[in-house]
Amino acid sequence: RSFTLPARPVDHFLVFGDNEVMQYRAGWSERTQLAVGQGALAVFREKTWRKFSFELADPRSGRLPVDCIESSERRGLKVAGRHSETDLDLPWDQELRCRFTSPAGAPRDLLVSVGRGTLSDERGPIVAVEASRRVEGTPIALPTPVGFLFKRDGKAVGAVEVLNKGRFVLANTLSAEERLDLLAISTA
Repeated sequence: RSFTLPARPVDHFLVFGDNEVMQYRAGWSERTQLAVGQGALAVFREKTWRKFSFELADPRSGRLPVDCIESSERRGLKVAGRHSETDLDLPWDQELRCRFTSPAGAPRDLLVSVGRGTLSDERGPIVAVEASRRVEGTPIALPTPVGFLFKRDGKAVGAVEVLNKGRFVLANTLSAEERLDLLAISTA
């Protein structure tokens, strides 16, 4: 199913099979900017942070609260001409950190940085997360991810598209707990 994150807190915004994503809450956000330079050339840095949370409702295990912090840092050069100004961006740093507890009581941590990451528990990595920047059916690679692939032991077990309708696909061999794990990180 497709969904869009609402601009304000809501009680219910996504249903996936028996599971519902509920109680989306936008927390604080913060932005800092710094520019250093003289004349026509300046170096700039911009950092942003955003905190949000949501709950997954599952008929078998109840509610699963998920808390996340997203951050990004943009750096580059600002070139000023006589009548215009241009930003030359350097590669961005982006990071997403989420924490939740599985229905069995095991803590889970998601860390995705610049399109790669892992979902881990106290024993180590459970699922690898890899960004996909390719548009299906074309050789075009975009600078921002169009989706994410979830892999366990090097094999794909799920994927989420963040472009268009937000398709979500899971391997049919996953347990109910593994499905909830992937639903949580896909929603984040």
